[in-house]
Amino acid sequence: MTTHGADTLRVTRPDGAPAGRPGLWIFGCSFVHGWGLNDDQTLPWKLQERLPSFDVANFGVGGYSTVQSLLQFRKALLTKRAPAIAVLGYAGFHAERNTLSRRWRKGGFEYEHLGTTTSPYAKLEGEKVEILFDRPSYAGFSLLQMSAVAEMVDEAYAPFDVRLRSSHRVSELLVDDFAHEAAIHDVRLVVAGISREPDTERMLEYAAEHGIPTIDASVDLTRWVNRIRWDGHPSGLANAKSADAIAGLLRNLQTD
Repeated sequence: MTTHGADTLRVTRPDGAPAGRPGLWIFGCSFVHGWGLNDDQTLPWKLQERLPSFDVANFGVGGYSTVQSLLQFRKALLTKRAPAIAVLGYAGFHAERNTLSRRWRKGGFEYEHLGTTTSPYAKLEGEKVEILFDRPSYAGFSLLQMSAVAEMVDEAYAPFDVRLRSSHRVSELLVDDFAHEAAIHDVRLVVAGISREPDTERMLEYAAEHGIPTIDASVDLTRWVNRIRWDGHPSGLANAKSADAIAGLLRNLQTD
């Protein structure tokens, strides 16, 4: 069962939280929202169980990027009481979403018959990022459907496109912007790695070097017990492990 509250966020407990609890907001993609899982199997729900003194809010949305999480964070800070802690769930594959890479556009092309929507993305401007909006259409798909050679060339080009867009550097600067927003509102930011891949590790290293608390909360998704059946998303068991890791870090931060 998937339940969303009047605020559009997925629920993190059976009933409302008592007033006065400090907020703990967690941002991310479908890994955070809980794709394919019941409410009580999601990462934010598991985190709420482990940290009952907080009011955990699940800002995760399937397909979201760091850009979209940042925009969510900014908007929520204007309309809600600032939380004590914000957790940014980061996966290395978010970098391509952040810059609307060719490969990311290609992955969504099959849904274009339903109509495209304008998506935010970030572009490197010197040592800052500019957030822009575009319809992520994908050119040349019909040729790829007809030619295996064209498909091979397109796939070979994809990593170069990611580098040309400076996708990882853009993502680092987006995390910097997230940290800046958090500091303005006296919010403790934590970056949690939610996918086990080199680019996630690189981001955690970058955040730690810049004074942001980090935790590798990823699990081995090659093990069937850690993913939902016929899919690559984390299972309820995997989310329990991730929640243990994040809760452990947050308890340590409280004692500092």
